[in-house]
Amino acid sequence: MAVSGPLLAAQTQRFVEALVCSEFQCSSGWLERFKQRHGIAFKCITGESAAVTDDTTADWKKSSLLVILQQYVPKDIYNMDETRIFFRLTPDRTLMFNGDRATV
Repeated sequence: MAVSGPLLAAQTQRFVEALVCSEFQCSSGWLERFKQRHGIAFKCITGESAAVTDDTTADWKKSSLLVILQQYVPKDIYNMDETRIFFRLTPDRTLMFNGDRATV
Protein backbone atom coordinates (compact mmCIF):
# COMPACT_ATOMS: atom_id res chain seq x y z
CA MET A 1 0.00 0.00 0.00
CA ALA A 2 1.36 3.40 -0.93
CA VAL A 3 1.84 5.72 2.04
CA SER A 4 1.99 9.49 1.65
CA GLY A 5 2.94 12.23 4.09
CA PRO A 6 -0.67 13.34 4.71
CA LEU A 7 -1.73 9.71 5.27
CA LEU A 8 1.09 9.20 7.78
CA ALA A 9 0.19 12.46 9.54
CA ALA A 10 -3.50 11.51 9.72
CA GLN A 11 -2.69 8.11 11.24
CA THR A 12 -0.33 9.77 13.72
CA GLN A 13 -3.12 12.14 14.73
CA ARG A 14 -5.39 9.16 15.39
CA PHE A 15 -2.76 7.65 17.69
CA VAL A 16 -2.38 10.98 19.48
CA GLU A 17 -6.14 11.22 20.04
CA ALA A 18 -6.30 7.61 21.25
CA LEU A 19 -3.48 8.30 23.72
CA VAL A 20 -5.18 11.54 24.86
CA CYS A 21 -2.04 13.57 24.25
CA SER A 22 -3.56 16.99 23.55
CA GLU A 23 -0.31 18.99 23.49
CA PHE A 24 1.12 17.13 20.46
CA GLN A 25 0.73 18.82 17.06
CA CYS A 26 1.44 16.75 13.95
CA SER A 27 2.95 19.56 11.87
CA SER A 28 4.80 19.30 8.57
CA GLY A 29 8.02 20.06 10.47
CA TRP A 30 7.39 17.12 12.80
CA LEU A 31 6.70 14.88 9.81
CA GLU A 32 9.95 15.89 8.07
CA ARG A 33 12.01 15.32 11.23
CA PHE A 34 10.26 11.96 11.80
CA LYS A 35 11.13 10.83 8.26
CA GLN A 36 14.73 11.98 8.65
CA ARG A 37 15.12 10.38 12.09
CA HIS A 38 13.82 6.99 10.88
CA GLY A 39 15.45 7.02 7.43
CA ILE A 40 12.20 7.31 5.46
CA ALA A 41 12.16 8.74 1.94
CA PHE A 42 9.41 9.50 -0.58
CA LYS A 43 10.24 7.15 -3.48
CA CYS A 44 8.81 6.46 -6.90
CA ILE A 45 7.30 2.98 -7.32
CA THR A 46 8.71 1.51 -10.52
CA GLY A 47 9.03 -1.79 -12.31
CA GLU A 48 7.91 -5.19 -11.26
CA SER A 49 9.29 -7.20 -8.37
CA ALA A 50 9.92 -10.34 -10.43
CA ALA A 51 9.84 -11.37 -14.05
CA VAL A 52 7.46 -14.07 -15.20
CA THR A 53 9.00 -17.04 -16.97
CA ASP A 54 7.88 -18.28 -20.39
CA ASP A 55 6.91 -21.63 -18.84
CA THR A 56 4.58 -19.93 -16.37
CA THR A 57 2.83 -17.90 -19.05
CA ALA A 58 2.54 -20.92 -21.38
CA ASP A 59 0.89 -22.98 -18.64
CA TRP A 60 -1.48 -20.13 -17.76
CA LYS A 61 -2.46 -19.65 -21.42
CA LYS A 62 -3.30 -23.35 -21.76
CA SER A 63 -5.37 -23.57 -18.60
CA SER A 64 -6.74 -20.35 -17.12
CA LEU A 65 -6.81 -18.06 -20.14
CA LEU A 66 -9.02 -20.35 -22.21
CA VAL A 67 -11.60 -20.53 -19.42
CA ILE A 68 -11.62 -16.74 -19.06
CA LEU A 69 -11.92 -16.09 -22.81
CA GLN A 70 -14.92 -18.41 -23.16
CA GLN A 71 -16.96 -15.92 -21.10
CA TYR A 72 -16.58 -13.15 -23.73
CA VAL A 73 -17.36 -12.63 -27.40
CA PRO A 74 -14.25 -11.88 -29.52
CA LYS A 75 -15.25 -8.25 -30.18
CA ASP A 76 -15.01 -7.54 -26.43
CA ILE A 77 -11.44 -8.83 -26.04
CA TYR A 78 -8.49 -6.47 -26.42
CA ASN A 79 -4.97 -6.03 -25.08
CA MET A 80 -4.52 -3.60 -22.16
CA ASP A 81 -0.89 -4.42 -21.37
CA GLU A 82 0.61 -1.09 -22.43
CA THR A 83 -2.48 1.09 -22.92
CA ARG A 84 -2.30 2.77 -19.51
CA ILE A 85 -5.95 2.59 -18.56
CA PHE A 86 -6.23 4.74 -15.44
CA PHE A 87 -9.19 3.04 -13.78
CA ARG A 88 -8.57 3.14 -10.03
CA LEU A 89 -5.03 4.34 -10.55
CA THR A 90 -2.83 3.74 -7.53
CA PRO A 91 -0.24 6.31 -6.42
CA ASP A 92 3.16 6.06 -8.08
CA ARG A 93 5.09 7.29 -5.02
CA THR A 94 5.26 6.09 -1.41
CA LEU A 95 7.15 6.63 1.83
CA MET A 96 9.71 3.86 2.37
CA PHE A 97 12.78 3.18 4.47
CA ASN A 98 16.02 4.18 2.79
CA GLY A 99 17.61 1.18 1.12
CA ASP A 100 14.29 -0.58 0.40
CA ARG A 101 13.28 -1.06 -3.23
CA ALA A 102 9.96 0.36 -4.37
CA THR A 103 8.60 -2.23 -6.80
CA VAL A 104 5.11 -3.32 -7.68
